[in-house]
Amino acid sequence: MPTAKFSVDLKYWHHAHVEGSWEKERDARHRHNYWQIDIAEEGAAAMRMGDEDFPVAPESIVIIPPGTVHYYHYDGRYRNWSFKFQADHDGTAVPDPCVIPATDASRAVGRMLQAVMNQYTPGIGEFFRPEHISDIVLVEHQLAGILSWALAQRPRETISDKVRRLVGQNHGRPLLVDDAARALGYSRVHLNVLVKKTSGITVKRLIDEERSRLAKRLLRYSDLNTSEAAEAMGFADVFSFSKFVKRLTGVSPKYWREHHPDS
Repeated sequence: MPTAKFSVDLKYWHHAHVEGSWEKERDARHRHNYWQIDIAEEGAAAMRMGDEDFPVAPESIVIIPPGTVHYYHYDGRYRNWSFKFQADHDGTAVPDPCVIPATDASRAVGRMLQAVMNQYTPGIGEFFRPEHISDIVLVEHQLAGILSWALAQRPRETISDKVRRLVGQNHGRPLLVDDAARALGYSRVHLNVLVKKTSGITVKRLIDEERSRLAKRLLRYSDLNTSEAAEAMGFADVFSFSKFVKRLTGVSPKYWREHHPDS
């Protein structure tokens, strides 16, 4: 695994052993504010993340980012280790929901984590917290390494991806085209040409669409009310925020929150 770019704070883990079928949803559709990494130990399953199904085989690693709607389908006997944690990163992008197939590297990391956790987990199905682990730093380092490895597998960023990342690093607050161009080392005109070539839209439109995506996630996955969401994203008032969301989505923030539970 590569050098970790993430700082991990493990919240809890458990060792799961279930019996099920493809028709039975062992875990109801849900999401949470933690990262989750599952290490498949035995049996087969399918993980539904967002609108995509990912097959899970023994010794593969499942990565679930915060806010991702997910659940398992099990095919008979299935056993895994599940870790939930918070992770700070160095300003880079973060991994998408994914399943890392079993490789020599993933097997080595998975088996090391299982060996450590077997010392501290007396039973299956119970939830445990970090105070039970004297090797907590080692476990957190390995989880950080898994995130870094998954991030390294992502395709090379396009210039449009870099603009989107700037918007994310700015937490969706206003970002001028001139400021984006300066941060990326281009003139305003040159940046517009490059973005138009890769995405088919202007830099201004790209920034607006990414801010809209972040606004929708904030409305769906946070407890902030509309006024608080508007303030968090740097709008002068809730009316400006509502107008922005409606222009990009066709509906009001209130309607989006109530009618798009899995977006």
